[in-house]
Amino acid sequence: MFKEFETQKFYYGFPIFLIGYEDDRYQYNVTTCSSSYTLGDMVVIGLAAQSNAVKQIEKFKHFSINLLSSEHMDLVEKAGFNPAKDKLNLYDIAYEFFKDSRVPLISKATISLIVNVEKIDYQGDYVNITGKINHRLFNHELLEHPTFIREKFEPFLYVGDDKKRVYRFVNKIVIDGGSFFE
Repeated sequence: MFKEFETQKFYYGFPIFLIGYEDDRYQYNVTTCSSSYTLGDMVVIGLAAQSNAVKQIEKFKHFSINLLSSEHMDLVEKAGFNPAKDKLNLYDIAYEFFKDSRVPLISKATISLIVNVEKIDYQGDYVNITGKINHRLFNHELLEHPTFIREKFEPFLYVGDDKKRVYRFVNKIVIDGGSFFE
């Protein structure tokens, strides 16, 4: 039997990542995000419409998505709880660039995506940013060329409502798709 749950928001388990972007005030910056999906080379992220990240991404038309392991939860929280500050320098977050891209890649990330913006869609207090993934960069420990070692990838998830937010950690069990279909 179902019961209605009264809440203004509900996150049922989304990967948390850092968005790196150019910033006209601080040169480069970072923020935390937990709203995304990908289809092929397309990625969509969701952010608060009034955030500094949205203003900068709208201006410069590119950003990076940086997935970290659970050992770097401190970076995720620092980047997410201090809006409109120079977080890369404030917290001494190491970053680098790939080729001629102008978006910061977080050095401690296990996977980074470089994305060019294709569409920005305002939806009330939120924005959906659709982009094309130009580069998928993986920490060498996740690859046995040309294979992605899924067991070594340890994303963590955001689960929450308007009363409480928690992090869920993914265990290392990997089961091939189609294993439950008999």
